[in-house]
Amino acid sequence: MLSGLESKSVTNDKSSFKYALVVEEKDPNLNIEKWMIDGNFWDSLNNNPLPVIEDNDGELELEAWMIQGKYWK
Repeated sequence: MLSGLESKSVTNDKSSFKYALVVEEKDPNLNIEKWMIDGNFWDSLNNNPLPVIEDNDGELELEAWMIQGKYWK
């Protein structure tokens, strides 16, 4: 299952997206949304090749086994 994580400007024009990231979920019941991820993650993409993912939802725990990708290496 794939879930797209996107950061974009206030416009709805797709060409205005600053960047987009797709992560592959190992847990088919997991649905990651942008609001769940701390904003510092998006800011760090340009400066840090391996940013740390933090969540904004106190109920959400993102674990390495849930996500497949370079961010957990």
